[in-house]
Amino acid sequence: MMAGRSILNSYEKVRNVELSEPILTNDAKAGANQMTFQHLDPLPMMPDMEDPDDQFVIDDDGWKKYSQQLRESEGFDIKDYPGAHPGVTVFPRPNYLECPTNVKMMKDYAAQALKLYNQKFDTKYEVNDILKVNGDWCGIYLIFYITFTVINGEKEYFQAKVVRHVGGSLRFSIVRPRANGASGI
Repeated sequence: MMAGRSILNSYEKVRNVELSEPILTNDAKAGANQMTFQHLDPLPMMPDMEDPDDQFVIDDDGWKKYSQQLRESEGFDIKDYPGAHPGVTVFPRPNYLECPTNVKMMKDYAAQALKLYNQKFDTKYEVNDILKVNGDWCGIYLIFYITFTVINGEKEYFQAKVVRHVGGSLRFSIVRPRANGASGI
């Protein structure tokens, strides 16, 4: 509990100071045009490991639902996300597609994956819209679980699992029509 108290004491000292305002020191008071800033360390974003009541907590029922959805959909369709926890591997990224750059990148990844699918099955699908993205990271890899629509006469639903190495290389480990069509998106 000692670590928790020192954090609280640090917080008490700085909580009334707006970070955008300078904290005047004796040196700054000496000269009218002279100000110095005090660097404030951020508060740690982890539980106090000395306090057993301050551990990551996951609802058992929620964890079972998440695990089942992860297994059944291979990471593409997760509705019951248990929240930030070291055991969570794939997570929804609901705001990811609000950035046009991300949408463009996901469309490009989906198009590259679909090109491989088209070559293998002699089809001519084209990416239409990116519907959702789930994510994972594993060391030096970022993994995207992309659900998207394609056009080839009529609208269909596809999924692609794209593994991006930090160096930029891509691997497409899953490219397939979505088993449930539009159901549950």
